[in-house]
Amino acid sequence: MLGYLDPIAGPLSLVAGMFDIGKASQYAPKRQAAAGTAKAGLTQLGSQISGAKSLADLQKALEMEGTPAPLLEVPRADLPLLGLAPEGLAYGGPQGQANVSFSSLTPEQFGKLLDVVRTDPDRAMSWVAASGDVPYLPYEQAVAVQQAARTQVFETLKQAAAPPVRPVSLRQFLAAQTPGPAAGPAPGSTLIPAAPQENWMFSAGAG
Repeated sequence: MLGYLDPIAGPLSLVAGMFDIGKASQYAPKRQAAAGTAKAGLTQLGSQISGAKSLADLQKALEMEGTPAPLLEVPRADLPLLGLAPEGLAYGGPQGQANVSFSSLTPEQFGKLLDVVRTDPDRAMSWVAASGDVPYLPYEQAVAVQQAARTQVFETLKQAAAPPVRPVSLRQFLAAQTPGPAAGPAPGSTLIPAAPQENWMFSAGAG
């Protein structure tokens, strides 16, 4: 598995109090049912994500018809970043953004999305949208569901976009850190700062 967010912990904690909605109201049973539907939707999203074993699986996992129905709301000016043409898209976000479903992206376009997540996370986060619409669910709780889903989707995309960690044994790591004989710069040359070191992860095997 790709190791994404737990479907219960994290985002669902934002709506943990939903089942206390409107106990004194005549609509309490309907609101309780609505809260259950919203929670089930978030749980389903988390379960789909946690079962993804590849980027193709992840792309499919992010597609849901019911709440929270995650999608991308991309401003027209940002469409080229995903390799998308403005023609043929549905527009209807809060500011007239293009509504782009994850399933409509080609593997190359999904890769471009992950590139933006990695290089410009604030911009990418502004694209991530979701729905909290469930009949009889109060507005505040609907917003909480929406934001919980957005957070879960974006954190998942961040993990998928992260560069792979290089697994090495401890012996290999120590060998790589051991400097060779010091050599001074050649006459007239300019010292160039060393490049940042790689991201290492120790493997269980011996070097």
